Amino acid sequence: MWRCVFLFFGVLQVNAEDPIATTNYGQVRGQTMSTYRNTTYYAYFGIPYAAPPVGRLRFQAPQPPSSWSGIRDAKTSDKICIQWLHNIGGETEDCLYLNVETPVVMFLTQLQYRVITLINTFFDRIISQFQAPGSSERLPVMVNIYGGGFLYGFAGRRPGGAGFLAEKGVVAVSFNYRVGPFGFLSTLDSSIRGNMGLKDQQMALRWIQQNIHNFGGDPAKVTLTGQSAGSASVTYHLLAPSSAGLFRAAIGQSGSALCEWAYHRDPVSVVYGMASALDSRITTQNTTQQVLLFLQSVPVQQIKALDRRFYIFAPVIDGEMITAPMYDSVKNGKVNKVPLLIGINSEECIGKAVRPDWFNRMRVMDPRPETFLPGGLAEHINTTMLSSVGALVRKFYCNGNFTAHLGQSAQYDSDNRFVRAIIKFAELYSQHADVYFYHFSFQGQIFNNHINVDGVHGVGHGEDLRYLYAPYANLDSFPWEDRVTVERYSTLFTNFAKYENPTPVPDELFQRLIVPKVTPSDFTYLDIDKYLSLKKNPRNPWYREWVSLFDKYANSSSLITY
Repeated sequence: MWRCVFLFFGVLQVNAEDPIATTNYGQVRGQTMSTYRNTTYYAYFGIPYAAPPVGRLRFQAPQPPSSWSGIRDAKTSDKICIQWLHNIGGETEDCLYLNVETPVVMFLTQLQYRVITLINTFFDRIISQFQAPGSSERLPVMVNIYGGGFLYGFAGRRPGGAGFLAEKGVVAVSFNYRVGPFGFLSTLDSSIRGNMGLKDQQMALRWIQQNIHNFGGDPAKVTLTGQSAGSASVTYHLLAPSSAGLFRAAIGQSGSALCEWAYHRDPVSVVYGMASALDSRITTQNTTQQVLLFLQSVPVQQIKALDRRFYIFAPVIDGEMITAPMYDSVKNGKVNKVPLLIGINSEECIGKAVRPDWFNRMRVMDPRPETFLPGGLAEHINTTMLSSVGALVRKFYCNGNFTAHLGQSAQYDSDNRFVRAIIKFAELYSQHADVYFYHFSFQGQIFNNHINVDGVHGVGHGEDLRYLYAPYANLDSFPWEDRVTVERYSTLFTNFAKYENPTPVPDELFQRLIVPKVTPSDFTYLDIDKYLSLKKNPRNPWYREWVSLFDKYANSSSLITY
């Protein structure tokens, strides 16, 4: 008996070791972290979830990682995927790594936990208070996909960014996925099928299903989240048959698969254009397989040097992961039917209104109003009518030219690039699964762009992230409105991850409001401002005007984006 007591307390004396978790491929050593409110949690960074996509795996779907012996250090990660239009330290093709941040009460190493579980049952009740990751009740998991227009972006390289999730009893996972040509080049055939970045995401989700229980997470309670291109990615997984069963809920911020920029209409010409730019002997007479082998042989920096000449990369309908036009899929219910929380910021493109290059762009576009039409609509309109229909679009927003009304031109761009396609996705998806919609309007001191042009102002693209990922040691120094908005926004998301409902019960934090589901006949949404309110039909009358144009000129059965 006394030997057991000595062993028990002896183990407690050494529990300050770094925490160790076990994956299907080997063990990893993380570190203990603490939020500014002194919530303790574990952090593991730089865990391989796929093999390095180099050599013959460049431009191909990801493959499983190799196992390792010993204990792999997972305290930080120094690798990110090759960026496009950006230069950031640590860029490498060997970049498919993920991070796990998981809350705990107290910790032991896996070995210590196994030793303790052999002790006399007299200590069972005590032992339960000193459980290692993966040994207690499984927690909900939130998996974040970063944005960046499918051109750049990376997961965090050091722990601390998901501390607020730890405080709310949620396991956080982030990961790198390939971007630019390395993630989204496509020949639309078996040579370079395309969507490598989306398939990286899918591989990470499979890793989570197989391993997250060892970090205290519940593989049956995975919520996929993302902002901008990350949000578009989230909705692509809603449309991908092969992603079924990998998550039970989805959250999208400011993006959807129906956005024009989230789909590449002519990827093959880019493949040949890049190859020819690298070697003028490469022409369209070469087969796609020959082009693939050539591009796989080129040093990565030579490819990266082309980023100012070729800068449009996005998912494609590859017939493998994305099997049908996106609009058709969501309209007809060919989706993974899980609850969806999705929303927009109040003025996504407000920042453009004060940019000199935007004024110059409007000066070029105003005499050619057909340029105000999205490609997915313009392709359905007779060429003789393009200019007049484009002029109608401008008239929605201002009486005159956008050059003289830059605030209204930013409103147009917000709708054209983001809002219209996000609302439409929510509308269509609500016919098949639960949808909740939010509108982020609050401008406080944590992030206030101070832009007010032509009386137009609002929260720009990505600005809401400051209120979601807010690891501020000095949060208490901000005004009440900022602090409560941080708490509301983060709780809205973690509630959804826990209960598949952003406001499961009346709560003073949310002014006892219950956010209703969007239905085809009732589009009620939550407006997040200094005070919360429920409103109807976001972005009207502009959204209604856009819908009337699509209904009049486009055959919805042949639409791909919106």
